[in-house]
Amino acid sequence: MNIPLPRPFLVASAFLAGFIFASSLPAATIFQTVNSGSDAAHWGTALWGTPAAVPTAGNDYISDGAVTSALRTGNFSNSTFVGDTLTMRNGASLVVKTTNTTANFILESGAVLAMSETGTDTILGSVLVAASQSATFNSGDTGRTLAFNAVISGAGNIAIAQSTNTGGYTGTIRVQNTASTFSGTWTVNSGIFAGTTAGAFGTGDFIVNNTGTLDMRANFSGTTSSLTLNTGGLFDLSNGFSYTFETVTVGGTALNAGSYAYTDLSPTLQAFFVSGTDTFTVLSSIPEPSTYAMVGGVIALVAAVVRRRRS
Repeated sequence: MNIPLPRPFLVASAFLAGFIFASSLPAATIFQTVNSGSDAAHWGTALWGTPAAVPTAGNDYISDGAVTSALRTGNFSNSTFVGDTLTMRNGASLVVKTTNTTANFILESGAVLAMSETGTDTILGSVLVAASQSATFNSGDTGRTLAFNAVISGAGNIAIAQSTNTGGYTGTIRVQNTASTFSGTWTVNSGIFAGTTAGAFGTGDFIVNNTGTLDMRANFSGTTSSLTLNTGGLFDLSNGFSYTFETVTVGGTALNAGSYAYTDLSPTLQAFFVSGTDTFTVLSSIPEPSTYAMVGGVIALVAAVVRRRRS
């Protein structure tokens, strides 16, 4: 005998089935299709997909510089991107205009996070720059500080820069999350690259170029990290801390293993440092080219002897 089910039961069952089906669907990947040309058209508005819609939780979003030219956070005190992730690639640029900006960023192929307002703005959430990928953190041009309290990870290349300096100030990029595991290369091209606490830089390497300054502002133990100071680049020794690197190269000169203070350096090498009482330790010496040539000659000689004996 068939017993008819009550209508409320059927409605509830249909709703539950629909909810289970919807929750099992994979996250959609949605591209930015509309330029964010003003503060009103910020990243939380209808810029995404076709037809254009606002971002929603449960989806991943992509801003591709080859398709759209700009993206903004909006001029608020706090702005959170509600999508699960925001991938920026092919030179895509996010103009940061909020005091606190939160997102799970994936930065690829020259993506840029650029500060636009005066004072200090903070990036929260996470930032991934994977191996073989590149990104730029830009502090702007009027004495601004773009602080990263986000967890930074990956093994790519992150460039530190400031825009054209029109106000006579120096912009600062500051990292401050000890949970960061970044193991790639920090390339400081201009402005100040600073830390606030031990561990915030991860375990990566440092290259300081042009008008860039590396100002760690905390003890650093980089047992697998290299430091390379090129023409115009500076390393600040005026903060009262100590630093350890696997290797250090200054103006093309590889320093021997040992501990150094500013006064231990020749005048030529001192030109690459901000004077102070800080010390740094070099764990390994980089062999000179002549050493490689000598080793190569010895190997070739041994190989020749082995061939002669076999013949």
